[in-house]
Amino acid sequence: MNSPAYASQPGESSSWQFETAGGSRIQSADSISESRSQANVLVQVWRTFNNAIMISVNHGPATEMPGATTYAEPQVVFSSQNGPTSLFWVFHTGTNGYVFYTPVSATPNSQTYTPQGLWNQVPNGVATPNELRVSVIPLPRQNLFLSFRGASSNEIWTIFFDGSRWANPTIVPGARSPRTGMVAIGGEIGLGGDSFRNVIILAWTGTDRRANVIRQTYGQSTWRNHEILGDMLGDDTIVAMSGTGRGQIGLSHNNRVSLATINEDSGWDGTWSQESTAHVAYHFNLFAYAAAVYLVTAYGNGYVDWKQSRQF
Repeated sequence: MNSPAYASQPGESSSWQFETAGGSRIQSADSISESRSQANVLVQVWRTFNNAIMISVNHGPATEMPGATTYAEPQVVFSSQNGPTSLFWVFHTGTNGYVFYTPVSATPNSQTYTPQGLWNQVPNGVATPNELRVSVIPLPRQNLFLSFRGASSNEIWTIFFDGSRWANPTIVPGARSPRTGMVAIGGEIGLGGDSFRNVIILAWTGTDRRANVIRQTYGQSTWRNHEILGDMLGDDTIVAMSGTGRGQIGLSHNNRVSLATINEDSGWDGTWSQESTAHVAYHFNLFAYAAAVYLVTAYGNGYVDWKQSRQF
């Protein structure tokens, strides 16, 4: 394999900060998932070491979400805005491998969430190995897009939600992985439900352990511009897209992560650079807000750190 360069990405921080909830450091069995609304409401979810799901709003106290047990990292995604109230969707892989979701709401000046319904199962046979997370992104007009690895094969599947009904899941051609395919959306969704860029990015670690990227224009069913990003080998691939049409992809190996920049429509910067502090962790995530991308990691003891990893 080719070795990553030890160099900072543009705008990458040289130091880490603690991730906190209610003034205490977050401890997670995985990394964490987070999403921020247009009203600047931050919701974070994670799995405890006893497989419960915790939620924190605006860095407030951690609260257990009832009725859910999981062996995988839960996911949260912002959906829509109604005045000061932000609506989010929380997803998790059940211990039986089926995927469940529930809506929650929160406001800027509160550190509590309001449940908007019970846990529902994603229909149409959606299931994955019970230790694997799913990946979900918001689309214009309160739609959602979810990716998951097949329960009995290495195939990656996706499924579309129109706000009220789930479509039938479809296989991503040529996408096979022992892990989950991670999705990101190019551009930012406006208050009216529109997006300046509607490109869905899917990234995964192939069965040959190389990072792959493929793209789909929202509203179309075909995937395009499949790229294998060099000969770098890794165990898991993560991705986030900024509002500039560029994003960052991470490939983890031996509890370290290497980073590269990708473009929304095609192409990447052609080189991998190891995270600049040689940070050792067991779990990784990338999140993008406006023109910045943030790397979130968790140690084996569960403590979670974050830092800015790219500025566009």
